[in-house]
Amino acid sequence: MGLFRNSETRHLVCDGIRTCIAMEPQFWRVADDRAASAGLPWHEWVTVRLDAMPAGMSRARWLRVAILA
Repeated sequence: MGLFRNSETRHLVCDGIRTCIAMEPQFWRVADDRAASAGLPWHEWVTVRLDAMPAGMSRARWLRVAILA
């Protein structure tokens, strides 16, 4: 189980720093599907999305927005 109830935590390196992101499994499934469709591993797909993250927003929150967009 992830950091939060009903969440899944994944680890990646972002800007040279090891970090983790906790989201509900349903969001991770969509992220995995989008990454596969783009021919990328999930962590590369996520990193590309995080590069466009606005200041003051958490990584998980931004990824949910990116997935729903």
